[in-house]
Parts: sequence; C-alpha cells; structure tokens
Amino acid sequence: MRPANPEYILLALRTQIKRNGLTYPNLAKELDTPLSTLKRHLHNPNIALERLLTYCQAAKTSLEEVHDLAFELENSKLTLFSKTQDEIFIRYPELYDFYRELRFKSDNFEQLLEEYGLDELSVYPYLRSLEILGIINLQEGNKFIFKGQSFYNFHPESELNKRIEDSLKKQLINSDASVSLGLSRIMISAPELEEIESTIYKEILNKHNRNIKKGFTSKEYQKDIIFTHQTHKLATLSKEGIRPLPNSFLSAFKQSLSEIEANIGHSDIKKSA
Repeated sequence: MRPANPEYILLALRTQIKRNGLTYPNLAKELDTPLSTLKRHLHNPNIALERLLTYCQAAKTSLEEVHDLAFELENSKLTLFSKTQDEIFIRYPELYDFYRELRFKSDNFEQLLEEYGLDELSVYPYLRSLEILGIINLQEGNKFIFKGQSFYNFHPESELNKRIEDSLKKQLINSDASVSLGLSRIMISAPELEEIESTIYKEILNKHNRNIKKGFTSKEYQKDIIFTHQTHKLATLSKEGIRPLPNSFLSAFKQSLSEIEANIGHSDIKKSA
C-alpha cells in the first residue's frame, strides 16, 4: 500500500487527538514539550517517524489507525483539475506525462530520473512548473510534497480527459476483436491474475452449461471469449515523451499560463499557504 500524503497523516493525527478528548496543552504537558513546539510538529510534513510514533502513543492511537484515517480524509473530497491546469497540460503534454509518472513513482524518484535520462538540473523545470500549478510544494534539493488529494479527476467538459481517453483507446483497442473491458496500469500479481482467470473460467462454464440445458444454443448465444493481459505500456500524451526540456521551457510555460488566466479572467490555481 502506498503511503498516505504527509499533510493528511498530520490531519488524521490532529483529528484523533480531538476524538480521544485530548487537548494540545495537556498533551504538551504529558510529553514535556513546549506547546508551540507541539503545534509546529503537528503541522510539519517532514516530522520524523520516531516523533510521529511518540505523538500517536500519547494521543492513544496507533500509526495504523492514523494512516487509515488519513486515506479516508484524503479521499473524502473530489479534487478536479482546474481549467487552467487542464489547458496547460494540453499545451505541454510532456508535463502531464511527467506528473502522472511522478505520482506512481514518487517513492523511487531516482529510478524515475534514470529511466527518462533526467538529472537534478533537467528535472527542475518539471517540478517548478508543477509547483506553479499548485500541485506540489517544492523544497530545497528538488524535494517535494504533493498538495491535496493523491489523485485528481477531470471536470465533465475536460478536453485533457478526452485526449487521455483517445490515447488509451489507441493503445488498448488495436485489434479486429471487440474489446469490452480495458484497464491500464493495474497493480496485480501473477498469482492474483491466475485466481481471477480461474474464477472467470468457472463462471463462464456454469452459464454455458445452464444455457445448454435451457436450449439456448442459437447463433446469438455462440461466442468466442478471449481474455488477455500484457505488461503495462505507458500511453503518453506527448510525442517525444518525458525528456530533458529546452532552457526556454519555464519562460514559455509562464507566458502560456498568463495567457490562459487572462482568457479565463482569473487564476483558479490554489496557491501555497
């Protein structure tokens, strides 16, 4: 299971403190910690694990409970890409490709850099652009923290969503056979796939035998069923994919952002607090 967003881990801990009838002054006294220090720690996404465990114990909860509540809180609200974010990703599809990979590989950032031939210097324009878009908080040394919900959704009229769907269709529906179900980048093991295949096989045979007994054998019932899976292949929006960007990228990006916001009439990007 992926780790919950640090901001929501802390929100969950603060929620548990209140749920258990505790107050910050009493907790600070019990921990022999200044009240101001305690409050600062409870809002610091870089809090050390050892300290987090200590606070959980003092709050009469466990890290597992806090983690579960963090996921619940994180996914309780639907976060949509704003119109500005939607448009900027259309203009710079390589930026969306990078964002999507960053979401899936944030725990192995070095591997991401190696996979796409990036280094600390060439990855900076990507990270800085995402920060300007209000998606991450960028810190020293290209360290970053995602803001808000783990994954964004698209508003109903999103052109970006339409382009992503088209990209997936080209990848998934590339045969004469009808594809009634297509799923991309599903996290599943080989034994789990075998279990699913066995379940589907038994269910199909049960329905097959039932229909034969009922005399349902006309041509409309006769089907050839083929299930298949393959190693995930990244469907990118950009033609060149994720790569080192030209030196002019950031300035062009900022200019495009200004144009988009001027057309919309305001900025709909949530700024860092």
